[in-house]
Amino acid sequence: SHIANAPGGVQRLREMIYNLAVTGNLTNRIENEGNASTLLDKIKVEKSSRIKAKKFKRTPKFEKLECKIPTNIKLPPHWVWTNLVSIGEISPKNQANDDLDASFIPMSGVSQLHSGALLDENRKWGNIKKGYTQFADGDVVVAKITPCFENGKSALINNLTNGIGAGTTELHVVRPLPGVNARYIYIFLRSPYFMVEGKLNMTGTAGQKRLTSEYFSTRALPLPPEGEQARVIAKVDELMVLCDTLEKQQQQQKKSQN
Repeated sequence: SHIANAPGGVQRLREMIYNLAVTGNLTNRIENEGNASTLLDKIKVEKSSRIKAKKFKRTPKFEKLECKIPTNIKLPPHWVWTNLVSIGEISPKNQANDDLDASFIPMSGVSQLHSGALLDENRKWGNIKKGYTQFADGDVVVAKITPCFENGKSALINNLTNGIGAGTTELHVVRPLPGVNARYIYIFLRSPYFMVEGKLNMTGTAGQKRLTSEYFSTRALPLPPEGEQARVIAKVDELMVLCDTLEKQQQQQKKSQN
């Protein structure tokens, strides 16, 4: 309550929740739930299989880079450090007929609120497949340009027309491999752990700074086992509802005082 009642307190509370979630401090381990290192091995096998079948778009220049693990964060022993390029497909592409209906999402259609709804327009795939960023249901996106990145514009892509879409070029996209919950990736991208360092890694001139693809793809990511990913997501959603309630109460109190 002390944090929430301070100026800007609810927002700081949300940020704290995100950080606790991705550093293993929001949930407890359940016995026999497995180890994330085993999960990571399975992901590597699946990725290799998709590469051989030519069903995976590789990004070799990022794959060969070393994952820089933070020295100031100690993860639970059953979690592992990895990065998005190791557990997902970066900037994936879709294959569909040009006359298929699809979703188009401009930057204004991406919410900066937790689990905010996407606002899309219906267009023919042939009209949007070139010159825009492609994505599909199950992908996770984050704005890369200032001030949209700093404002937290990000989304779990779902409920697209026919499951595919395209939109603003100012998005980074990852398509998680099986075993990685897209909603956990979404929480990771919204955490101060990712965003604070991300702001320092933006390039370009004032007003046109962008988050680099290298940072997005290779920022060290704390990965829990599958079961714990789901529990982290559920706990974050629960606490975000509480934050929304606190914020509404504060707004009502201000109105009553005026």
